[in-house]
Amino acid sequence: MKKIMLLLAASVSLSACSSGGGDFAPDKFSAADMCVVKLSNEEEKICYGMDRLEAEEIAGPGEATIIGSIEYESGLDIKYRDDIVALIRMTADSKGVYRTARGSEVWDKKSEIIDLYGKKHPWNESEKNLEYVYDIQENKFLDRTSGETIMDEQTHQFSATFNDRGEAETIMLLDRKMAMLLK
Repeated sequence: MKKIMLLLAASVSLSACSSGGGDFAPDKFSAADMCVVKLSNEEEKICYGMDRLEAEEIAGPGEATIIGSIEYESGLDIKYRDDIVALIRMTADSKGVYRTARGSEVWDKKSEIIDLYGKKHPWNESEKNLEYVYDIQENKFLDRTSGETIMDEQTHQFSATFNDRGEAETIMLLDRKMAMLLK
């Protein structure tokens, strides 16, 4: 059953990636939000749920890190679960090379990212962090005040960390299972 759900999530993500579509209005979420775009060729997208071989056709060769992710040139780290993309992390070197499908890049100001993703539904917003959490089965943003501990693959997350100047140092697209358990 778990494999079927993972394949279903992957097919939804891949169809959104391949169509290039998505409702990118603030305070909305779509499967396309779980993709990064290569700026040199915007047809090249790496999406949550994509097969590792497809992702590496775009990212190129990478090297394993001690935390189990693969580090690619140009500031992209990807963590795979059963050779399926489960976490995409953009670091400092990704600036000018990759952006999220919605349009955010590392070094963007926090206010710019909030303008893109919306003011209504941040899961966590502090000086150094900004997170949005979305349940793809229920088609709704989740509210942190519910007290629920969510650690599944059907709950997707956008997460950014910021420096003292309010600039994004990292941007991650992942599911809550990866966010909570790193697996």
